Amino acid sequence: MSEDLTTKPDEEQPIEEVYVEYTTREDYISSSFYAISAIDGFDGAIMTAADARRIKSIQRKCLRIISECVDEMYNELFDEDKNNEQ
Repeated sequence: MSEDLTTKPDEEQPIEEVYVEYTTREDYISSSFYAISAIDGFDGAIMTAADARRIKSIQRKCLRIISECVDEMYNELFDEDKNNEQ
């Protein structure tokens, strides 16, 4: 068991490719839309108070996500500094 398992500095190590999948703003908006659509038809009259709070929480969070992403896209498209340079 006297094998040297460490790598030597002069040996080239194979480069490992890493694929990172980023979530886009469009993905966030789409996911939020589907979440709101999923809870849209629930009848508040037959829900418990806890369920109604959950529904309101989901709606509030999804609307905030949509708002933030749309604001970012708007600011990117209509950047005041970029428009003044033209």
